[in-house]
Amino acid sequence: VQPQSLNITVRGQQQRIDALKPEELFAYVGCYDLMQSTGYDLPVVVDLPSGLQLVKTDPPVVHVEIGNVK
Repeated sequence: VQPQSLNITVRGQQQRIDALKPEELFAYVGCYDLMQSTGYDLPVVVDLPSGLQLVKTDPPVVHVEIGNVK
């Protein structure tokens, strides 16, 4: 997966944002039903705690290479 990190911008009450911990954010890409190929550009999906709204994910798409599982 490239890049291996991203920036997430959220909106919500200041008190909730100040108390937010990195482990409360969960970002992933859906790799279901993908076949081995030269690669895929997939959108990043972000799960947030209640009370927060996603404003922006940078980058919004990541590149995924599917290889042989050993």
